[in-house]
Amino acid sequence: MYRKVMFSLMLLSLILLSLIAWKVGVFTAIVGLPFFPLVEKIVTNTYFSGVACSIIAVIIIITVIVITVVVV
Repeated sequence: MYRKVMFSLMLLSLILLSLIAWKVGVFTAIVGLPFFPLVEKIVTNTYFSGVACSIIAVIIIITVIVITVVVV
């Protein structure tokens, strides 16, 4: 039961973080820039990198939870 609740909370937080990133325009900025200037802007912009790292962290956590639920 705990795993199902944690999975749903992580999924909800991933959705919310994605909506925040979309609202702020993170995805528009990613599409509009070539790769290396994009990396440079991510490194120098703490807000952008914080949102992006949060989304990546939630994806990794959800993946680990899904693998754990499937294996166990």
